[in-house]
Amino acid sequence: MWKLKIAEGKEDPWLVSVNNYIGRQHWEFDPKAGTLEERANVERAREGFKRNRFTMRQSVDFLMRMQLRKENPSVEIPEAIKLEGTEQITEQAVETTLKRAVGYFSTIQAHDGHWPAESAGPLFLLPALTEDGGWGFHIEGQSTMFGSALNYITLRLLGEGPDDGEDDAMARGRRWILDHGGVIGKMLSYCRLVYLPMSYLYGKRFVAPITELIQSLRRELYTQPYSEIDWNKARNTCAKEDLYHEHPLVQDVLWGFLHHFTEPILNRWPFSKLREKALKTIMEHIHYEDVNSRYLCTACIEKVVSLQFEYNLSVIRENPSGNFKEMYRHISKGAWMFSIHDQGWQVSDSTAEGLKAAILLSQMSLENKIEEECLPKMEVSQLGNPKELSGGLRYVECTSSAIQSLSLFKKLYPTRRREEIEECISKGIRFIEESQNYDGSWYGCWGICFTYGTWFGVEALATLGGKCYNSSSLSKACEFLLSKQLPDGGWGESYLSCTNKVYTNLQGNRSNLVHTSWALLALMKAGQARAFMKNCILNYASFRNIFPIWALGEYRNLQMQEEISTITN
Repeated sequence: MWKLKIAEGKEDPWLVSVNNYIGRQHWEFDPKAGTLEERANVERAREGFKRNRFTMRQSVDFLMRMQLRKENPSVEIPEAIKLEGTEQITEQAVETTLKRAVGYFSTIQAHDGHWPAESAGPLFLLPALTEDGGWGFHIEGQSTMFGSALNYITLRLLGEGPDDGEDDAMARGRRWILDHGGVIGKMLSYCRLVYLPMSYLYGKRFVAPITELIQSLRRELYTQPYSEIDWNKARNTCAKEDLYHEHPLVQDVLWGFLHHFTEPILNRWPFSKLREKALKTIMEHIHYEDVNSRYLCTACIEKVVSLQFEYNLSVIRENPSGNFKEMYRHISKGAWMFSIHDQGWQVSDSTAEGLKAAILLSQMSLENKIEEECLPKMEVSQLGNPKELSGGLRYVECTSSAIQSLSLFKKLYPTRRREEIEECISKGIRFIEESQNYDGSWYGCWGICFTYGTWFGVEALATLGGKCYNSSSLSKACEFLLSKQLPDGGWGESYLSCTNKVYTNLQGNRSNLVHTSWALLALMKAGQARAFMKNCILNYASFRNIFPIWALGEYRNLQMQEEISTITN
């Protein structure tokens, strides 16, 4: 049986950690683990996943949750209260549901303080075979040449034969590839840190030994003999299933010029010296990234949503080593990282949400609460530099998180860097307002899609006291969300909204628990609750717990505020 190991690694001389391996997760197989009943439950779950793999493609973290619930102390879960139709939502119903949700969620917390969860969706995390035989770019998507070719080749390298696999999986995958033109074509790359090793191999003209397996793949995956392929003609070819954005003619001309004219020159002396220097620089960047991310690199894209109480082990205390600016890295001291601390890549929304959590914890009556005097030491410069907001790619979600955390910090420390913070908030609000769509929505880049973006847009504008009755932007946002509510009272948005940039309901107009929570959080924050009494695509397994708890908690707070207001008046 598979067991999840958490925060372990001290005994391995090849592993390095700056925070005692907190947040590290890896699976190990133990043939003797588990009782007979547990093994039977696992087998039933495996069979169920296989049977429903085309309709329910997420693993739902069954194995991990079963293990953690066994390891953690049991919690008494109250009986559920079911409401029928238009039955009134009582205080008892909300509190009981919250206690049930929080009680369960506490039983799936890891011993080091974080909540482990599957981060799935993109092809490189958990590829899913589609019904037509190919593989998509993400688990909900249609088959693509990129996904199909990469997975097929990976399986062959791992020892699968060309006709192996259950239900002729390999043959069906190969048939899809050949039916769609073969693997000639450009494929997606993961920005600079993927281009680095790719460009090094290209510059070195590296060619792996031509084994029998490689020769077999050349026969299996191309629609014509490999030796007869016109690679000059194929340079700008892309399978239509993968072509989301056509590259302009000038780009094709540039690539052709670089290949036919620049490349031959750089391979001849004395210009070859420039190529050698470039390759040396590339290798320095690769080694630098390995060392400063403890060999995790930036590709482990786990968006941290679960609250990490050990904040002092999560916040980054030092900048990257050496002259990090030459390595195209930025200051990280005082920030929160993209993933676990060892990975070391700071981002604005992780920093913003981390700072918010630290500030809120400092205000709570906890035995080990964060001391307020520690908060200014967390460099607000990570968020408070106005120039950072106007440069590079800008997202509603990241901007909103920064605005919320800076506003919260400003309330606690009204005189600290006041002008910088106020200017940053002002510019951020202006960006939020200008990026709102004509229908009142915002496009979300880190969640699906208009529901997610609109929630963040509303949260940002509400920090300045905006409500649906005093802000035209918030009024339009509420109108948009209410217009997308389904007959059963929920919301459900398809990943197709991300690619088509048009709001699209889930197939069958189904509601989704997470999307409903986002919509309710936005409506409550905008004050609509008082006025109206009624996709690369990622999958985060914890969302189905976190956001409903969040939404119910916000609703209970509103109930309490109204009760206090009634008593006062």
